[in-house]
Amino acid sequence: MLKLSTLSRKILSYKWVVECETIASNSKDRADIIIYFYRNNTPQYVIMIEAKSINSNVPSSTIVSQLTSYSKRFPILNTFPNVLLVALSISKNLNITNVKFLTWDDLINALLQIHEPIVENYINHLTRISNKMKYYTHEVMSIPAGKTYNLIKENSIYICTIYGKHYKARAQERSLYVGCRQRGGKITELYKIKEIIQLNLSNNKGSFLYKSDEIYLQTIDKDLPARINRWCNDRRSRPIKEGANYVFVFERDFLKLPNEGIIDKGKGGNGTRNHTFPKLTAILQKSMDPSHNLLSKNDYE
Repeated sequence: MLKLSTLSRKILSYKWVVECETIASNSKDRADIIIYFYRNNTPQYVIMIEAKSINSNVPSSTIVSQLTSYSKRFPILNTFPNVLLVALSISKNLNITNVKFLTWDDLINALLQIHEPIVENYINHLTRISNKMKYYTHEVMSIPAGKTYNLIKENSIYICTIYGKHYKARAQERSLYVGCRQRGGKITELYKIKEIIQLNLSNNKGSFLYKSDEIYLQTIDKDLPARINRWCNDRRSRPIKEGANYVFVFERDFLKLPNEGIIDKGKGGNGTRNHTFPKLTAILQKSMDPSHNLLSKNDYE
């Protein structure tokens, strides 16, 4: 499998051929983007990209399955000695090694470094704004924190298993902020999401992280591996599930709500163990009045 770093150093010395929406000759499969690289008309490298829309929540396993299937149905790929499979989606998956994940955040923030009108127009089309941003589908997601409340506050992360539809939805329904509910539904802080990562956790001689993952995590925050290990070690009474987990990485500076914050008991007002999507304006307004800080049905998206 071709390494992305190797390609980036050589990319300008090749002839490129770019194809979009290419249909396989022996099936109805359609490849979103294929980029061929030639030197002296000799095949050298090829990149196949499966690009999901900026508001799509397709699971990473589905994308990988599509790419793996497609790559076998385009015979021309067999003439290239180096093949790179790339998934463009809203989140990364570190558990998968045969496909490289590129997020829309990565792409948009890279394009922001190119000061050309056509690029700026494209970014504005995608984001509707003209400054650096993280794409999100909701303003706020409220999650039940329970006994992990202090761990979240101390480490600026939240970890949950990928198994179960509620947990998957928390990672796939991207929000700008996360509110962590204490018992009784109280939310006193909002955390801004910096990154959502899927990775394997395994208790191996005191560390829950694989060495290769530690190196990547340090590019997000130098102390992120230590924070993840601290979270897992502090959960001894209710151990973190080994295997695939979602890690929500928050900005270190959280938004402290006025007074005692707000109470989120779900749209029905009877409490909920699931996540909810309160409106940011409702949270800010209700937190200004401690006597009326319970969210009502109309305060949710």
